[in-house]
Amino acid sequence: MTDEEMQQLVAGEYYGARVDYRRNFPDMPPITRVFERVDDRRLQLWMTDGPQEVSMMTGLARGHSGRVLVTGLGMGIVQQLLLERPGVTAVVTVEAHSDVSLLHADAAWFADPRHEVVLGDAREQLPRLVAGETFDGYLLDHWETVGDRLEEKVALLRLLDEAGQSDRSVSMWGFWWEVEQTASSDDPDTAALLAAVGRCARCGRILAIDGDPADAFAVVRGADGMCETCEQQTAWAVS
Repeated sequence: MTDEEMQQLVAGEYYGARVDYRRNFPDMPPITRVFERVDDRRLQLWMTDGPQEVSMMTGLARGHSGRVLVTGLGMGIVQQLLLERPGVTAVVTVEAHSDVSLLHADAAWFADPRHEVVLGDAREQLPRLVAGETFDGYLLDHWETVGDRLEEKVALLRLLDEAGQSDRSVSMWGFWWEVEQTASSDDPDTAALLAAVGRCARCGRILAIDGDPADAFAVVRGADGMCETCEQQTAWAVS
């Protein structure tokens, strides 16, 4: 868009820009960045399909199979990754902004019969969808779940537990980062979750539990409520 066109944007409108970094990074593909104008002066990055974003989405899509419910359409990265998985039979996406679908109108994956878009706010749609349909996995990636919104993710876990679906595969953007960064919360569900998270008695880092992947954010559990590193340092100090 030209500078003149961008000046005509008002708060709440969106625009996209193709960013070509190949002059400095020859192997990098063009990146799409979509911004929201939040007031007369500020633009806020809303979605992008850069390499870092794709890498993080790859981790979220890993391990899912069967019917998967996704909150947030965005650039469609995680939907494409899920549809490429041989075990995934259907992807249902909840999206609050109908115009986002226009970004993907001509894409083959978007028209895949295994993909369905449900328009509406995720917080309103999730209870109905969880209760009315059987999903094998859930992936939270809508805007409200990005950042310090741990309570909303805990609410999904509680919803699944009440629906008898606590055994489902669940991926949530930024979940363990938020657990690590959140020291306290007014929400009783969040407080209960944080109390149940094992932390090293010495350094405070989250301790890994059985089943965590080798590259998990948590640290290896040692003895006496400490991580393995602090346990070794304590042993060295004693000796």
